[in-house]
Amino acid sequence: MTAAFGTKERHVIRSAKHVGTVLVFGATVAALIVAARVLGGDEVKAPGIDVPLKHAWVLLVLASVAHVFLGFFFYQSIHGLWREHLGPVVGQRVFDEIMIESTLFLRGMLPRSQPVRPGSHYYRMSWADPSTWVAHLALLVMIAALLPWHVEHGKLLFADTSMLVRFAVLALFIGLINWRMGAAWSIGLSQLTVPEDEAFWHHKKRNSIWWIESGV
Repeated sequence: MTAAFGTKERHVIRSAKHVGTVLVFGATVAALIVAARVLGGDEVKAPGIDVPLKHAWVLLVLASVAHVFLGFFFYQSIHGLWREHLGPVVGQRVFDEIMIESTLFLRGMLPRSQPVRPGSHYYRMSWADPSTWVAHLALLVMIAALLPWHVEHGKLLFADTSMLVRFAVLALFIGLINWRMGAAWSIGLSQLTVPEDEAFWHHKKRNSIWWIESGV
């Protein structure tokens, strides 16, 4: 289907697939870590993955670094497409292609093109959007995977306070940078579907902080 698009449109669509693949990898690793802890395992195993459980958190850090790296070039390609002034009709076609063909993190996504109020830097995710549920679930599973805990004889046990605090800080940091990056590319992508004078992210992206909040 991408053959019907121009070079810049195909670049955006391909970048979306790369970002989605990294997010799926990170979510899968997080789920495997949680499962291993619940079941009392000491390794995280899957096709292409065989890591001791105590070191598996490194995979989540690497996945987050990859998301930031690929996400940066994703939103750069989005902004580059917007600067071609092709209009919201073409932007909607690109958005629809990504919404239909990409991974669960983008599939079925509703445009997050308008702030919660005029002049706000906050954009709200709709609970009618399946990607909203995927994003929140993945975030919770990732936090659970990063925290040092295990199940023993049916009881939930945590590591000592010092280790718990260190990994709680890491989980907060990793969660925030992933959410922030996701906000950047999802808002930028969404604003391809609106007239240029309503695409506030594209006008001010270099000197503003944009965020996505949960809500209906």
